[in-house]
Amino acid sequence: MLNSTELLPFVNAGIVDDKQIQQVSIDLRVDSISMIEDGNFIGVNGNKLVSSTDKYDSLLTSEPSKGQRYQLLPGFYRVDFEESIIVPSNKAFQVIHRSSFLRSGTLITSAIYDPGFKGKLGAFMIVNHPITIEKGARIACLYGFDCRELETALLYNGQYQNQ
Repeated sequence: MLNSTELLPFVNAGIVDDKQIQQVSIDLRVDSISMIEDGNFIGVNGNKLVSSTDKYDSLLTSEPSKGQRYQLLPGFYRVDFEESIIVPSNKAFQVIHRSSFLRSGTLITSAIYDPGFKGKLGAFMIVNHPITIEKGARIACLYGFDCRELETALLYNGQYQNQ
């Protein structure tokens, strides 16, 4: 596992506060939250995921003294973070919940960000109890791992590249 000093060079946008830099991770901040609805499809040809998600901006409330907040009921959500990364050919990354967020009964996880991935970070969130999340709140952590060097032809170049 990489420490935060080793992770920092690969986070190319979004770090705004030293509080985001932890011992072995980088805290990630909420950019947007979408509800995952029924009707998803994963096909055989190209393994494309056609997802029926709706931005949850209708529940994004704004109060001058409290900022913008998402008020979420139990369910399944997609979280997009403010930070983006560039994964080198000898590293892989994953996003999971912060421990304080887990204690609220909410879980966050991502797939592995493969060597060669470039773009915004996102993850899957399971809300077990109603929760209010402020836009920009630190709710997840980016972790990194060494892996064997991959040839350029084997690097990630899938449908989520540069998003």
